[in-house]
Amino acid sequence: MTWTWGAAYVLIGFSIVADLALARRYAGGRAQDGPLWALLSVSLIGNLVLAIYLSWAGIGRIPDPAAAILAPLGVGLGLAGLWLRYAAIFTLGRFFTWRVTILDEHSLIESGVFAWLRHPGYVGGLLASYGFIFALSNWASLLVFTATYVPLVLHRIRVEERVLTRHFGERYVAYRDKTWF
Repeated sequence: MTWTWGAAYVLIGFSIVADLALARRYAGGRAQDGPLWALLSVSLIGNLVLAIYLSWAGIGRIPDPAAAILAPLGVGLGLAGLWLRYAAIFTLGRFFTWRVTILDEHSLIESGVFAWLRHPGYVGGLLASYGFIFALSNWASLLVFTATYVPLVLHRIRVEERVLTRHFGERYVAYRDKTWF
């Protein structure tokens, strides 16, 4: 096992522990995303387990020298992704939930990382996941993750955009038009 594999496991372990701690802190509202949250969770966990298995089994391993470059970049990407995800969560504060939900007295957050990016939590989560896969230097995991998890995240973003547009109206449309993804 290389140092990058160890770092990748630390990153993913930190993310899981932090998310479990946040699950107790944030809740409420009426969810508007149906079973999508469960599909996302199962897909993410399945992809992470698959990535670990394929890497340990040597299936789909990216050979050196490409792996020697890709693995450290993956660790950096994973760190950047986690930073972005948790910056978004803490910027949202009490308005963060794991579900697409409008809470009582919900306000549109346009500060912090939300000043330039509409969905920094999703983008950060994707960057962290891709970083983990890159650190393991496994092309098979990369393909499966991109084909199975990313479409679910993009669908979730569309659902969330509809809910936010319906709740905030023109204010959200104006915000959407001045921010990226």
